[in-house]
Amino acid sequence: MHQDPALWGEDVKAFRPSRWTENGRALQNQLPKGAYVPFGVGARSCLGMRLAQAEALIVLTILLKSLTFQVTDGHPLKVKYLGAADFVGGVHVSVGGMRP
Repeated sequence: MHQDPALWGEDVKAFRPSRWTENGRALQNQLPKGAYVPFGVGARSCLGMRLAQAEALIVLTILLKSLTFQVTDGHPLKVKYLGAADFVGGVHVSVGGMRP
């Protein structure tokens, strides 16, 4: 399924991250269930899945603590509340250098 041209297009083997946001919408919500399962499921799922998720969380935490983020001017925040805050159209931020 991960390399099916019917799902991913003829350039399935090309590195093209933009395929996840075709036409400005998240592609993952349009895929059939099970079309993208990077760690597998069930008894034969990847043994390193939890380690990979923990490492990704650590990297994200370090980046969030180390870099500076500022909401850019000219892009007002549009908040929609559906039990939790959802920013319509995303949040435009500029990422600065490392904090001292």
